[in-house]
Amino acid sequence: MVKYHQIHENACFVGRESEMSQLRDIHDAENASIIVVYGRRRVGKTELIEQFFKGQSVLKFEGLQPDQKKRKSDTEERRYQIQECVRRLGLYSGQQTIFRNVRIERWSEFFEILSEYLEEGTILYFDEIQWLADYQDEFFAELKPFWDDAWRHLRRFRLILTGSSPSFLVSQLLGNKALYARSQHQIHLQPFRFAETIQFLERQSSREQMLATLSVGGIPEYLKQLVDEPSILIGLCNKSFLPNGFFANEYERIFVSSLSDRKHYHEIIRALAKNKNMTRGELARALKVRNAGGSLTDVLQDLEKCGFITKYVPLTHAPDSKIVRYCIADEYLNFFHRFIQPRLQAIRDGDFETDPTRALPRQDFSVTLGFAFERWCRLNHRLLAKLMRFDQIEYRSGAYFSRDAAPGFQIDLMYIRKDHVIVVCEAKYLTKTASPSVAADLQEKINYFKGREQRYKNYTFKTALITTEGLPASTGQPYFDSVITLEDLVGSA
Repeated sequence: MVKYHQIHENACFVGRESEMSQLRDIHDAENASIIVVYGRRRVGKTELIEQFFKGQSVLKFEGLQPDQKKRKSDTEERRYQIQECVRRLGLYSGQQTIFRNVRIERWSEFFEILSEYLEEGTILYFDEIQWLADYQDEFFAELKPFWDDAWRHLRRFRLILTGSSPSFLVSQLLGNKALYARSQHQIHLQPFRFAETIQFLERQSSREQMLATLSVGGIPEYLKQLVDEPSILIGLCNKSFLPNGFFANEYERIFVSSLSDRKHYHEIIRALAKNKNMTRGELARALKVRNAGGSLTDVLQDLEKCGFITKYVPLTHAPDSKIVRYCIADEYLNFFHRFIQPRLQAIRDGDFETDPTRALPRQDFSVTLGFAFERWCRLNHRLLAKLMRFDQIEYRSGAYFSRDAAPGFQIDLMYIRKDHVIVVCEAKYLTKTASPSVAADLQEKINYFKGREQRYKNYTFKTALITTEGLPASTGQPYFDSVITLEDLVGSA
């Protein structure tokens, strides 16, 4: 009798309604199916799968993180991963003694043995597939005939593959490889939406919820580190600036999980952490790469697939425009490089043990939060359009910049609507009401845009301020057609 993987209910599991609904639709089908779930480390892939399939016949096999200090050959690593799967199969089957002496060299041999324990309704779950496969394609190539010849004929059989390396899974599994067109269902699991973060941090104030979002993003495990602390700020400092703090040690674990070793990954993140954004040419110069094509393009695409960076073009240009800027999309990576990495030695020496908050420079932190808030507003443009009551009108949204503008010039967020209205937004993350000059600054940007983009000269221009606070009475608030505050954002989400 098979003793299946034991899954315990997580009473703190929140959100993921869309993904759970998608899994229900898949699981209601009578035919066998392959489900692929991928996303960056700590985003909640395992929790999603286990909470959905709890109480069912699950056989789970998990890839083991390679020991970076003891590099194995490809053959040794494959044997190491296979033997761990054999050991777990021995536990499930109750034949530990027999399987302890089984030595096999190829995945096909393991799948052949495993097939004897699969039946209708079985959930076969391979977690951290990039480690199981050692970033090679043999795993999928040798899995293919077992799916084609046997497993796909099992009623309600589910083959689940999850991994923390989107670039590997997209290229090896979802691309034109061995299981092309066989992975019928894919879920690219994203960080929590703002509404889910609010639900997770329901005991915290609106300001605390936004602070957590801008500091570590909507990563469930990161939010879990902060939820029971005296405050989000204190928790962030405790987990970042004390010896063995979670956030102080998380950085290397992210890259081990998400990307195989490759030159320039760290250099690109470090360069972007020092700047609000950078062009491809600026990145090439920072990395001392002669041209901005070839291998640099591949690395940038890998980092994008992992959700670590994002690129954007001026709103007035086509998506494939060569006028492109890159910025860090992952809030934790930005926080790490800005505030943890420069202090790592002092953290390890215990310099901040008496008062971890002393390690966080408040002015620099406010500036960083401001940039993060701008990115958050661009990402949540639909929520903002809803608050401004034009979400039913077709529009394009994004940032605006040009090659020959003054350094640092950028309109944070613009909407170009089908009804010939342009909404120009200014995003301000503040601890007090906005400066009276914010209206004049935005008007200056609008004037520059009108002078440069003559094709929009007959459009009606409207303005919006998105702020965590508000405006002082002296600002002349009627200048803004819309003022959206933190309470508006939380209430609408």
